[in-house]
Amino acid sequence: MKSDSRRAPKTVRRRVAAATAVTLLAGVLHAAWTFSDVAGSPATAQAAETDPVRATEAEARALASDLGKPVEVAAFRSETRSAFAHPDGSLISREYAQPVRTFRDGAWVDTDATLVKASDGSFTPKSSVVGLRISGGGDGPLASISKAGRTLSLSWPGKLPEPDVAGDTATYAEVLPGVDLVVHAAADGFSHSLVIKTAEAATQDELKRIEMPMVTGGLDMTETAEGGIIAVDESAGGAVFEAPAPRMWDAGVTKTASAKAAANAEALSAAPAGTSQIADVEVELSEDVLTLVPDQALLTGADTTYPVVIDPVLKSASRTAWAMIASGYPNEEYWKFDGSKHEGVGYCPIADGTCNDVNVKRVLYRMSTSGLLGKNKQIVSAAFHVTLYHAYDSTARPVRLYRIGDFTSATNWSNRPGSLGLLDTQSPKNPTRSCTTTNQNTEFDATTAVSDAVGANQSTVSLLLRADDETEYRQWKRFCDNAYLEVKINTIPDVPLQSKMTSSPGGACVFGSTRKYASREPTLSVVATDPDDTSLTRAEVKVEFLVFWTKDGIYKEIPPYTTRWNYSGKAFTYSIPAGAIPENIPIGWIARVGDRKDSKTDDVASWSDWSWSGDQTRCEFVLDKTKPLPPDVFSADYPSTEDTTADGVGVYGKFTFSSASTDVVSYRYALNKDAAQGTLVNPAAKGGAVSVNLMPASEGPNWVSVHSIDASGSTSSDAVYPFTVTAGRTTTGAWRLADGPGTSQAADSATTAHPAAAGTGVTFGAEGPGAYTAATLNGGDGAYLTPEATGLVDTGSGFSVTAWVRLTDTASDHVAVSVDGSGEPGFTLGYSAETRTWAFATPVTDIQSLGAWRVTGPAPVVGQWAHLAGVYDQVAATMTLYVNGNTYAAAARPSPWRAYGSVQIGRALTKSGYTAHWNGGLADVRVFDRIIVPTEIAALFKNQPKRRAYWPLSTATGGVSPEAAGGTGLTLTGGSSIYTVVDELMDDPALVGSGHLVLDGSTGYGSIAGPVTATTDSFTMTARVRLASASPTSSMTVFAATGANNNLIRVRYDAPSGQWQLAVAGTDTAQPQTTMVFDTDTAVAAEADGQLLAVVYDSFDREIRLYVDGVLAATGRRPVASMWAATGFQLGRGRSGTGYGEYLAGAVDDVRIYSGIADQNLIQRLSIREENTAL
Repeated sequence: MKSDSRRAPKTVRRRVAAATAVTLLAGVLHAAWTFSDVAGSPATAQAAETDPVRATEAEARALASDLGKPVEVAAFRSETRSAFAHPDGSLISREYAQPVRTFRDGAWVDTDATLVKASDGSFTPKSSVVGLRISGGGDGPLASISKAGRTLSLSWPGKLPEPDVAGDTATYAEVLPGVDLVVHAAADGFSHSLVIKTAEAATQDELKRIEMPMVTGGLDMTETAEGGIIAVDESAGGAVFEAPAPRMWDAGVTKTASAKAAANAEALSAAPAGTSQIADVEVELSEDVLTLVPDQALLTGADTTYPVVIDPVLKSASRTAWAMIASGYPNEEYWKFDGSKHEGVGYCPIADGTCNDVNVKRVLYRMSTSGLLGKNKQIVSAAFHVTLYHAYDSTARPVRLYRIGDFTSATNWSNRPGSLGLLDTQSPKNPTRSCTTTNQNTEFDATTAVSDAVGANQSTVSLLLRADDETEYRQWKRFCDNAYLEVKINTIPDVPLQSKMTSSPGGACVFGSTRKYASREPTLSVVATDPDDTSLTRAEVKVEFLVFWTKDGIYKEIPPYTTRWNYSGKAFTYSIPAGAIPENIPIGWIARVGDRKDSKTDDVASWSDWSWSGDQTRCEFVLDKTKPLPPDVFSADYPSTEDTTADGVGVYGKFTFSSASTDVVSYRYALNKDAAQGTLVNPAAKGGAVSVNLMPASEGPNWVSVHSIDASGSTSSDAVYPFTVTAGRTTTGAWRLADGPGTSQAADSATTAHPAAAGTGVTFGAEGPGAYTAATLNGGDGAYLTPEATGLVDTGSGFSVTAWVRLTDTASDHVAVSVDGSGEPGFTLGYSAETRTWAFATPVTDIQSLGAWRVTGPAPVVGQWAHLAGVYDQVAATMTLYVNGNTYAAAARPSPWRAYGSVQIGRALTKSGYTAHWNGGLADVRVFDRIIVPTEIAALFKNQPKRRAYWPLSTATGGVSPEAAGGTGLTLTGGSSIYTVVDELMDDPALVGSGHLVLDGSTGYGSIAGPVTATTDSFTMTARVRLASASPTSSMTVFAATGANNNLIRVRYDAPSGQWQLAVAGTDTAQPQTTMVFDTDTAVAAEADGQLLAVVYDSFDREIRLYVDGVLAATGRRPVASMWAATGFQLGRGRSGTGYGEYLAGAVDDVRIYSGIADQNLIQRLSIREENTAL
C-alpha cells in the first residue's frame, strides 16, 4: 500500500447569489475501463426480437444484402460497441463513452443501476459491468466492488441503519446526528456522499477527519499529483479504479429557494448546483483506512448554505473520458463532469443566478477509435453524437466541434490542449432534459478527426464543444456525458496486380527494356477485385485507367478513363482511341479500382492505390504501326465474350491461332503470361492455322497471349485473348469416412451420391486428421469399402484422386484407393513396399501384369496422417503425386488405357483377386473426372480444425480445471483460482459462462505438462482475457506453447508499446531467431467482456496469424524452415531463460486448442461470449 503526502486544499469557489444550503459528498467508485453505448433502436443494449443479428461478419453482410437494411454482427458486440453490416457492403461501428450493456446469465442485457435486494440482505444494481454490493445495514462494508479478481471495500466507521432505497440511490439516515449517508449506484461503480443538513451537525468532531476502513485485494492505493486517488494493480501496474480530487459543496441557492433546495437534496448529493460553493477535500491513505479531511472554512463558514456534500469520487480508469473546463476557475478540473450527467457550453448567463462566476465553459470528450479498422480498411464517415440537455431558448444557435490534443484528469482552462482543427458547426435547438443511452439528438461530422487518428494508429480521439460566440450568453447550452461515435468503415479494393494487367496487342504488363510493341492502339485490360466480394454478397467495382508519356521532355496524358460498374473478379477494359497516343516512344499506363458507395448512387466509396504502388511498376508498350499485325485467336471451348463463362478449372480446351499473313511460319503462345515466355508451334503449311490444347488453372478471368513469326523472323505484336473460367467440376465421388461407429456403409457427399459398402474389416469413429472422424481398416480381406456404381473415373482421360491416409505397418503393399479394370487396377494410390514410399501407379496394360508407370514420393511415417493426391494429365501424358500439398514427382504415362470399373477404397484388383488391403486409417477419399490443380490440392490439404482441448475454466477440483471432453485438465498453481458467479445480480460478471480463472500476476498460472497438439503442423489456439488494468506497466504473457528452453509461440501484452504481441521462436534454444508481430489497430482493453486472442499457424503457407476480437490483427512468416514440437502449454506465464516469467494479472477464460487452421468465420464465432461445446 502506497501512502502519499496530502494535497493542499484549493480556494473555495464563491457563488454570486447569497447561500442558504450546504452538502458534503463522500465518493464515487467506478471500475477502470472503457464503456460504450449499444445500438439497437438505435442504442438498446439487447437487439430487439425483430432486429436481425448474425454471428459473423460474412453472415451479417449476406443477410443485410438480402433484407436491404443493417444487420448486427454478434461477434463484434461488447459492453461498449455495436457493429452492423450495411447493405452497401460497409461496416458501421458505434463506439460509446460509457457501458450500456452487460453479459449476465448467458445473455446481453441493458445496464440498469436500479437497486434491488439480494438474498443476503445487501443491495446491488439490476445489471452492472462490475461486481457491486451495497450494504443493507449493519456492521459490514458500506460498498464492495470487484473486477478481474481485484476487490475494494469501503466501510463506515460505525453500524449502518437499514437504508431507504429508491431507484439507484440508497440513503442511510442519521449516520451521525444531522448527517445522512447517500449511495448512488452506477453501471460501472457507485458514489457515496455525506449530506450534512445543518450548521450544528457540521461542527461534530467526526467530520473533521472522516476515517473510512478499507480492504483491498490485489490493489495498491495511491494519491495522484492532482490530489486524486487511483487503485493500481499490485502486480502488473496500471489503474483499476480511479477518482479525481475529492471535493465538497454547499447548496448554493437563495434563502427564498430553501424549500426547493430541500426538495432537490438527492440531486444535490450527486452534483453541485450552479451557485454552489465548492472546495477540495484532502485525502490521506494508509494501509487500511481512507481518510477524508473536509475544508472547514466551507463546512462551517458563515455564508455556507446547508446541506453540504462531501465527495471523493472514485470512478473507472478508462480510455474514454469527458471533462469540462471553465474560464472563471482556470486552475480547477472537472473530470467526468465531477459526477454530473451534463455540463455547460458557452458564456453562462449571469442573470439567472446559477453561474457562480464560471464565465465561459467548454466540454471535452475522449472517444475510442481502437479496433475500428482491420487490414485494408478505410473510414468512409464518422459522426459524433451527443444529447443537447438544455438551451438558452428555442432559437437555433451555433456550437462548434473541434479536434484537440489529449486531455487528462489534470486538464483545466489554464493548461487546456490546443486545437487541431474545426470539424463541424451545428445549431441544435430541441433539448431533451434527460441523458439516456438512446436520446442523443445532436450530430457532428467528425470524419477528418477519426480518419487522422486511425491513420496515426491512435486508440482514441479527443474532441471539444464550444459556443460559436463565447461572448453571447444566448448561445449557452448544456450537453450530456452520453456521447458515441458512429463510424462507417469500408474495405478498400485490392490494388490491381501486374500479373492481371494486359494490353492487346502488346501482351503482359511489363516495364523498361522488356516493353512490347503494339501494331495498333491497344485495348487495356485489368482484373479488379474487392475483398468484400463473396459468393453470398457480390461487390461492384469500377476501374480508372491513366495513359501517359513524355516526349521532348514534356509530360502528357490522355484524360483518365473510368469504366462502368461490374462485379469484382471481372476483367475491365479500355480501348485507347485511334490517334490518341504518339508512335515510337514508350507509353505508360496504370490503373486503380474503386468500389461502389451504395447501389442508389454512382459514387465511389474508396479507391485503391494505383497499380504501380509498392514493388510494382507501370505498364509500358510502344506503338509501331509498321509491325506485323497480331494473329487471330479463337476457341469454341472458351469463348472470349463478355459475361460468358466456360467450364472450367482443370479442363482442357482447344485454341486456334491464325493469321491474315501468308508467310507466317510459327506461333509462340502462353497462358496467363507473356507470349515470349511460352511455347513455339508451327503450322502444317506456311500461313496456316494451328490448334493447341490449354488448361486454365484459376477461376475467373484468364488470357492467352500469342504472336506470329514470319519467314524473315519478324515478330508480330502479341495478341491477347481473354476468357472467363468457372470453378472446376466437383467430385464424382467423395467419401469423408466420418460415419458413426457401427455403420455398414460410408456416405457419399458428391452431387450424385454413391454410398460405399464397408467390409467386415472396417470400423468407423476413429480419430481423423481434422475436424471429422476416420475409418480404420485392419489389413485383412474385409478391409475395403466399395460403392456400387461404376464409371466414376475414366483412366483414359484426365482424372484425380485424393485421400488422407495413416499406415500401421510398412511390411507390404497397401492401396488406399484404386479403380477396377478387367484384370488390373486402372490406378493405385497408396504405399509401395518395393520402394518403401508413397506411390501413384497405373499398370502398362489391362490384360496381364507387364509392369506399371509409377511415380513415388517420400517414405511414410507409421502412425502419422498424410494427404495424398494423384493426378493424371492426358494431354501432357504425365502422372503427378502430391504429398501433404507438395509436388514430389511427375512421370510419363505414354500409353494410357481406360478402366471404367468400381472405385475400391482400401484394396486393388489383380488377376488373382483383391490384394494390398489397407492397414491403418483412411479419411476424406475423393475422385474427380478432371485434373485438379495445385491450389485445389492445397485447399484439400488444409484440413478443417479439430478441437484437441477446451477448458471452460468454470470449475476446479484438487487444483485441476477439467477439460470439456474429459481430456487432460489444466493444472492451476500459485496465485490462481476459479472465480464462480454465485449471484448474477451482485457478482462481477464472468468472462464466459458461470466462471473464469483469476491470476494474481505474481505466482498464478495454469499448465499442461505434455503436448496438446502437434505444433509442427497447422494449429489454432484461443483464449479470452481480461486484464485488471487497461494500461499495465509490466509486460505479461497470456498463453504460450513451450519447450525445454523457450516458447514456440507466446501471446503477450507488451508494456512499452501497450499492444498485443505474438512472438514465434525458430528453435528451442536460449537465443533463437524470432518473428514478432504486433496488433497496431486494437488497443488493449480491460472491459468486463475481455478480448478474444487467437493464434493460427498455417503450415502450408508458413504463416502465423494473430486475431483480436475476431479481426485479423497481424501476420508473419515462421522464422525458420519448419516449426518445432512444443512439449507443454502455459496459461498466464511464459518461458523466461531457465525459468518462467511475465505472470498475468487478470482473468482468463474459454481456452481452446485445435489441430488445423481456423478461418475467420470460426474465430468470430468464438468471439461470441458463450460456452459453445460444439465448436
